[in-house]
Amino acid sequence: CRYTGAGHADALAPAGRWALGLGKLARELSDEGAWQRRPVRADALAGLVLGGSFFSAAALEHAVENNALDAGLGEFDGAVAGGWQLYSIARPASEHRLTWARVTAALDAGTVVFNAIGPHEESLAQLCLGALEAFGLPANANVYVTRVGRALSAPPHTDRQDVLILQTEGSKRWRVYAPPEPSLKPRADPFARGKGADALRPSELGEPLLELTLRPGDALYVPAGFPHTTSTAGTAGTDGTAGTA
Repeated sequence: CRYTGAGHADALAPAGRWALGLGKLARELSDEGAWQRRPVRADALAGLVLGGSFFSAAALEHAVENNALDAGLGEFDGAVAGGWQLYSIARPASEHRLTWARVTAALDAGTVVFNAIGPHEESLAQLCLGALEAFGLPANANVYVTRVGRALSAPPHTDRQDVLILQTEGSKRWRVYAPPEPSLKPRADPFARGKGADALRPSELGEPLLELTLRPGDALYVPAGFPHTTSTAGTAGTDGTAGTA
């Protein structure tokens, strides 16, 4: 029996819409010479993010309560050597499994990070499928949740992959910098600066290339290796902000 996909078109329609939107964005980044070269605010995806059926805090709570998920608490102490540290706040498939109560309690201490959550929440799975179709590369979705009023929700750090941030609820202040001069720390991994044992100090960064506040529907593209930091101090929202990367 040959599988044709008949009957699945409606179920995968959101992925198709994401593929079209992300494909358009990829062409725009390429035409502007920004792909893997500079951060860009992207407005073309607002309709998909705000379409009414995309990811929400309620959807995240449902995923947490109905799956054996893991989540990390991102913490940073500027007085201690090293960068952003991620600590697990629960152990899946045990008596200490993750619950929404554990998530909300952890938010008092920092940003809660859900890595690779795409397969566990339908709207994020559709996003990942659309990204795979648009870019021809494996895609992964992470979710970051922070309470309003946190002066430093993520300290300066770099990532080893290009990142597309979609702000879904609340708002978050972003600063994106040019990659630091490698000679300042020749042994440091340029794609993992500011993480673990490595500290990425303000003295290594110049003026921000981009400084902006993301609100629901906004998107931001950050190339791999470009330091970025976030804050929710002075931002809007009743309790917290949520974004998907």
